[in-house]
Amino acid sequence: MPSELNFTTTLHSTVILNFTVIAYPLPKPSDYVWKKCDVKESNGHFQCFPLVDEWHFNVSIVDLTPYLTISDFIQHDIGRYMLCVENGVVDAWNQTFVVVIKGKVSSTFL
Repeated sequence: MPSELNFTTTLHSTVILNFTVIAYPLPKPSDYVWKKCDVKESNGHFQCFPLVDEWHFNVSIVDLTPYLTISDFIQHDIGRYMLCVENGVVDAWNQTFVVVIKGKVSSTFL
């Protein structure tokens, strides 16, 4: 099971998440999916929703490194993000990132 990568930021800053993937065969650009995960109140499980280029999220790939850039980071952006990568050969790789505001760590996301 992959570990979580934790990041601390400040409000209104730019956050750039990335993770270099080494795989053969190489994943296609559509095989990299960034998701935002929120806790579902009723059962405590995470629900993850794919992110696309919109508002202040920018999704890009350079060589084997997918990037998620969050510009003007706001309170609502705090939380868990997941990068899912697959190449059609093995199960998808899921890497989790937790982003919190400096000085405001919430046990909900840890």
